[in-house]
Amino acid sequence: MITRECVNLANCICRTIMKIDRVQKKLECTSDRIITPIMLFSKDFTPFIAFGNVGDVEDDCHGCFETSVFKVEDICKNSCCGKLSLLRPIDENGCLANSICEIFRLEETDFCVEVDFHCFCAIQRLSMSLVNRPLGGIHPK
Repeated sequence: MITRECVNLANCICRTIMKIDRVQKKLECTSDRIITPIMLFSKDFTPFIAFGNVGDVEDDCHGCFETSVFKVEDICKNSCCGKLSLLRPIDENGCLANSICEIFRLEETDFCVEVDFHCFCAIQRLSMSLVNRPLGGIHPK
């Protein structure tokens, strides 16, 4: 449903990001910790992509990766700019997923990107159950 606040699409994206940030921070210190994975799309509807672990930082078993899935870390409501952490996409075999449709698990990382949310025209929330989902016990159909 499009509301009056969402007539300006950039304003709608900012409001959505602020709501996600508020919910995540509210439950940050509880056992009900919530991470809402999101994808952002540019004005030509291509997914926003960022790169993590460039240069293969030591002690990271997966090396350099690219992702289009993020966790909201912070947003400045005055400027609609903020920080996103990259979520590492993992397939059902525990390897880096090659496409969005292969993602079985999203792993939290310390890699971040600063963005201006005005640059995006669409946002998609993904299932929270993907974040840090256990890999064992997968049975193909």
